[in-house]
Amino acid sequence: MGQKYSVVLRSTCQHEFQVSAGPGSTRCRSNSVMLRVREKYVPVASERDALLSSIADIEREILNDVLPEITRLEDVMAVVMASLVTQNKRKEALEHQIAAQKSLLFSPIRILPAEILSLIFVYACCSFEGKPEDMQTLRRGMDRDTLNISRTCIFWRNICLSMPTLWTSISINLDTIDRAACPALPIYLARSDKEHLYVNIQHTPPPSDSTEFRDFNKICSMVLPLLVPQGFRFHALKFFGSDLFYLEDRFHLYNLVTLGLYDLERIRRHYDFAWLNSADNLRTVELVHYASSNGIQCLKDKFYNNVNELTIREHSPVDALWTISKFRCITDLDLEIEDGHCSSLRSRLLNRVADLVLPKLDSLDITSRPADTYGCSSEDPITQFLHKITAPCLTSIGLFCSDDNTWSHADFVDFMTRSGIRPRLLQLQLRGPAFGEHELIDTLTTLTGLINLEIWPNSSSLTENLLSRLSFRPQETAFLPSLKGLSLSIDHVLSHPEMIVETIASRVRIPSTSSIKRLRIFDLEYHSCINDDVLSQVRELQSEMLSGDIKKLCDPRSSCCICEGAQDD
Repeated sequence: MGQKYSVVLRSTCQHEFQVSAGPGSTRCRSNSVMLRVREKYVPVASERDALLSSIADIEREILNDVLPEITRLEDVMAVVMASLVTQNKRKEALEHQIAAQKSLLFSPIRILPAEILSLIFVYACCSFEGKPEDMQTLRRGMDRDTLNISRTCIFWRNICLSMPTLWTSISINLDTIDRAACPALPIYLARSDKEHLYVNIQHTPPPSDSTEFRDFNKICSMVLPLLVPQGFRFHALKFFGSDLFYLEDRFHLYNLVTLGLYDLERIRRHYDFAWLNSADNLRTVELVHYASSNGIQCLKDKFYNNVNELTIREHSPVDALWTISKFRCITDLDLEIEDGHCSSLRSRLLNRVADLVLPKLDSLDITSRPADTYGCSSEDPITQFLHKITAPCLTSIGLFCSDDNTWSHADFVDFMTRSGIRPRLLQLQLRGPAFGEHELIDTLTTLTGLINLEIWPNSSSLTENLLSRLSFRPQETAFLPSLKGLSLSIDHVLSHPEMIVETIASRVRIPSTSSIKRLRIFDLEYHSCINDDVLSQVRELQSEMLSGDIKKLCDPRSSCCICEGAQDD
């Protein structure tokens, strides 16, 4: 009587299960009970309990036969459902890949000509700035953007191979580079095809007795033998946190133009820098946070005399002056200075430094950052620096300081008078509270040759009175008669913003008989508190006679304390 059914599931897993009709003994007992039920028989009370007990026993026997099979089938279904979920996820992933491939297949970038793609590749591959934080986060220890682009498709690969300049930027972090990334270096060197190289190297020296030091020696033995023979191709070389002991007399940098040294606090021996004496064509030097080292000040005079551009970051005025004193032929100086010394110590240190004359300096940018002096009074670093320097050929000055800086306008005037640069100064950039309103007007009155003036945010000197003085009036003495470029960044509320339009219009619509120069460039950065009518008039002037940009400083979607203050007023 019993029948057997089997079902076979075939997928990633196979299961065979059987559904049984139950044993014959249970069937027989069930039939006997059913016969009793079919009879026209009403059990007496004494039989009722026995019948109910018999029925319960039959139900229990049937369930005992069926439940194990149900449990087994439930386990099988659980495995099947898990397999189904896995396959559905696989299906979704495949559908996503197919959609991505279809999107790429019809992507507009596929129809771009090689000339446009080459410009995009240059931007993507050469945009690596090589900052310390960028060098420390290099994936696999090497910047491989060009290599990754060249592996996208045959068309892109051919473009990359036809452009050797894409392979000239090499950035290596010796602390994190893995052995799998090392083979990429000879590929870059080969495909750059004798073009100038731009190399960045990051390394933080571990203790000499550690396993990391031994690993570093292995990496150096793989990387440096490839770079050293290419030293004559180096156009720019930057070291980040590196101990230069492994470079002694190895590199011959005859064509090096730009040198950057970052965070080299450990280096104090002059012979660690001896290899730089071969850099006969060096023009630009960047020194960032290496104030405690003095090795670079012990090179041959020829090394310093060739340098035209000098960038110094995170130095005190004293350290900056000691370093600059070696580079007396520079034409451009970009300086960021801070001072953690209180006034008494600062005076003693500065007295040890001789006054410095830079006869060829043409452009000077100074950024000051006040440091913690632990309660002592301290002068502004810019003031301290200008006390000791004279630059008779200076034509461009940029002063950038924060709100916490104290500033002496008299010292700046003394510096200009001492250097004799008032009639020759062509460009002046101001950021921060460098001048008060009347101080700036008095200073600008004497700068008759000034061509470009930039006043950036946090400058309290940008007022209606200054705008009024900038306006051209035929019957008055010309104020800044040579001015051709004006950049204003207004981060406070003006009582009469329409004066911006009046000032610019008067400088643009100059009579032909006047000797004053017509304004040609006007840039404006503003807040929402300047109304649309003023902005539309400025844009109209720009479209007709001026070049320049108009940019909003605050985001309309977020709160701005300046604009909200204007609305409250």
